[in-house]
Formats: sequence, C-alpha cells, structure tokens
Amino acid sequence: MIELDSHQALSIVERIRAELAESHTGAHPQFTSSFGVTDTTAADTLEQLMHIADTGQYRAKQDGRDRAVIGQPTPQPPPQRDRNPLRTRRPPPSGCPDASRTPALKPERRSADN
Repeated sequence: MIELDSHQALSIVERIRAELAESHTGAHPQFTSSFGVTDTTAADTLEQLMHIADTGQYRAKQDGRDRAVIGQPTPQPPPQRDRNPLRTRRPPPSGCPDASRTPALKPERRSADN
C-alpha cells in the first residue's frame, strides 16, 4: 500500500481482517487472522521493514489473535565494550616488533641431566 502511513494501512488491514472473519460459513473450521503493519519511514531496508511488521504480527497474536497491530522497531543494544583495560590491544612502542607477528616461544624442556 504505497504512500500510506502506518495508521492508514492499519485501517485498511483491519477492514480486510473483519471481512475475513465475516466470511466464515458452514462446516469450515473457524479461523483468525493477525496482521502486523508498518510504513516505509520506519526503516531503511526491506529486511528491516519486514522485521518491524513481524513484531506487529507477533504482538497481535500475543494480545489475543484476530487483530491488526502497528509494528514497532526493536531498539538495538549498544555495542559491547570490553571493560577490562588489560585486554585492550595497544600498538607496540615504536622500535619494538609487533607481538602478533612474532612466533610464540615454547618453554625450554630440561632433561634430567640439567
């Protein structure tokens, strides 16, 4: 639904959901329909938009099914930072070889004669 905001899309999807609910007849099993909607201003990529609409659908199902809900972007957690200063990799002082390029030294094995 091009050029609609989330609330306009929700209104249309809610009408579709209501029509589906009214279409139940006879011996056919009753069903519910849950929808999640969003608009193109909520994210930058199609994958992100689909994820946001999915969050709306999941919430619609959690709230009792047979409804339409506007999906909300999930907040991204801040990047994890290593708080241990000893683990911070710093460049070697000038004139020193880079330890990552130096082969690891193996401990000397001493014989029983030493």
